Amino acid sequence: MNNTSIMKEDQRDIQFELKKFIAGASQNLKSSSPLELTKTALYLLKYLPSARDAVLEYFNILFDQSLERHVAQIRSGGTSEDYNDPILSEIQNVLGSFVSSNPEPWAPIISSWCLELLGQLSSKYQGRIGQANSLHGCLQLWMSCKASRTLVDINTQCLSCLIHFNTETCINSLLDTSVEHSPHFDWVVAHVGSCFPHTVITRVLSCGLKDYCLNEQGPKAPKLSSVVGILGHLAGSHFIDIKKALLSLFQWSLEPNVPGEDRNLTLQKTITVPFLLQLASMSPILHKALCSDVLPALTLDIIHRLSSLTPDWSPYLNGKQGLLSLCVHLVVHCEEGAHHIVQLVLDTVHHREKGLHEIANTFIEMLLKEMEQHMRSNSEPIRFLQSLENNILSLLQHVPSDNQFVHSVVMRLLLLLGRHNTAAHVVILEHCLLLSDVQDLVLLVS
Repeated sequence: MNNTSIMKEDQRDIQFELKKFIAGASQNLKSSSPLELTKTALYLLKYLPSARDAVLEYFNILFDQSLERHVAQIRSGGTSEDYNDPILSEIQNVLGSFVSSNPEPWAPIISSWCLELLGQLSSKYQGRIGQANSLHGCLQLWMSCKASRTLVDINTQCLSCLIHFNTETCINSLLDTSVEHSPHFDWVVAHVGSCFPHTVITRVLSCGLKDYCLNEQGPKAPKLSSVVGILGHLAGSHFIDIKKALLSLFQWSLEPNVPGEDRNLTLQKTITVPFLLQLASMSPILHKALCSDVLPALTLDIIHRLSSLTPDWSPYLNGKQGLLSLCVHLVVHCEEGAHHIVQLVLDTVHHREKGLHEIANTFIEMLLKEMEQHMRSNSEPIRFLQSLENNILSLLQHVPSDNQFVHSVVMRLLLLLGRHNTAAHVVILEHCLLLSDVQDLVLLVS
């Protein structure tokens, strides 16, 4: 048989299977053989790309019906075997073979379909599948169902096969579905994150940064809340990985641009710091991670380099004033690193770039006023001052100081510290009795 005859024979087979699928899918599933029809659909999925959407839509119906029966069994208290078990197993086995044999084209397609369907089913059946008091409990409920467990397993295989290639498409689908179906979809995010923590953390940050750059909407960027939510889910078990990923992203943004580098990549480097600041403002755990690892990496030279980028940050942070206000808000809530921040401000006195000192002066004035206002209107401790109390002796080393700016900043901070903590007030007074002048003492005891 020549090649032309073989091709014609293949075409006849495809046409025959297509007609069989259309006829079967158009009928009530009970009047046809769902398993045979599923095998036909899987055949078309492989050999007729134009039928992909129709086949996957048919699979959506099968999984939905399986989940509907599972819910009915729960309500009736029955434990009978799921009617669609062999069908779902056949789908999983065949799709799994597609992904294993040729992961690069198949895995992104199958993963995106799984995640989108899981999002739809999670929203549709949330509350009907059972009640859970925690994310872990919710995960157990969904994984007890054959339909949702099968989809999760297929998606896990897709990500496993792509781990050394490109997982971006899959993670983008995870983010998109999370945007549309959160919080009902959170259990899927938790499962994927627990299986691939490093990949999910780094890719979620990367995809989130791209979306943040593209939209220029600051805190209203479409995927930002999902990025925060996903990282928040992972922080309980993978906080160290998150800290490393945030620091790595920050360090990458400081790398010099390469001639001929993609403009989108250059923009992402430029906008990384506003992106990180927005994340910190939306999540205490991400704020803590940044204070722990990124803040100590800041130097005056790095800040000087970043200051040249602030015009590009304007659309994302409402201009220079918006940037300063956001920084002040974040600093007030720093649980660690306060001494490093103060030292950076004081060191601007000696920096070669005088404009940097002017910015520092504006910043510290805003910070001091913010803390003074907080102390007048709120009885809760100020975390920045609590952090500073742990390094109070380092601050006292600047008393007395010949530099008026340094002297003024340190004395005002000491005054706030004394009001904030009685024990700190005693230490400050003991030091200043020996080294400060009368005017400073009057200020501290007034």
